Amino acid sequence: YEVNLLLFGRNEMDFQKMFTDSIISMHSPNQMFLPKPFFPTSNPLIVQESEGFFNIQAYDRVTVTFPFFYDLQSLDSYQIIYTLRGQGTLTRNDQEYQLIANTLCFINCQVKHSINMNQSALWEFIYIFINSSSIGPYYKLYTNDSSPIMDLFPSSNIPHLFEKLDNKEYSNPLNQALINSKNISDLLTYMIIEKNHTEPSRKKIPRYI
Repeated sequence: YEVNLLLFGRNEMDFQKMFTDSIISMHSPNQMFLPKPFFPTSNPLIVQESEGFFNIQAYDRVTVTFPFFYDLQSLDSYQIIYTLRGQGTLTRNDQEYQLIANTLCFINCQVKHSINMNQSALWEFIYIFINSSSIGPYYKLYTNDSSPIMDLFPSSNIPHLFEKLDNKEYSNPLNQALINSKNISDLLTYMIIEKNHTEPSRKKIPRYI
């Protein structure tokens, strides 16, 4: 994915090192699972300017096969997993959550948790690792019901927001970095709205007024 991001003074390999340093255990049949950085060409915002913006540390769409798992703790990041097909499992605080198609989970990676795949043929999902000084209130609102999992509405706008992360709209790195941050803000906002509310009803238009 050729997308620029808010880097905030770190190169693209730093997050992979942070991730591996936070791994407790891991197993993947093909190779070690490493989150894919956004591959920025430059640092579009200096640290002093980056307060409040969303830092996309890694993002990718992957397909994994059984057996696949990792245990993670004390990573300075939040992760969003959007399952497209197949099934995985999130284990946190001795509770298991099934990650099935059309569900999304939001995880504080400082807290010990496990991601593993059930014995199905494959599991396809999109993941995003993000961080920001502004993310705490979003996470608190999202987990107001104590659950990290949500089902997407049939009419959900969230899949479209994931697609926008693949698109490079601006050649200017700073402009693209700002758009990426806005897209994450929009994504978190819609996640909270959909999780805390029922499917919006589509009102029928009367045949006469």
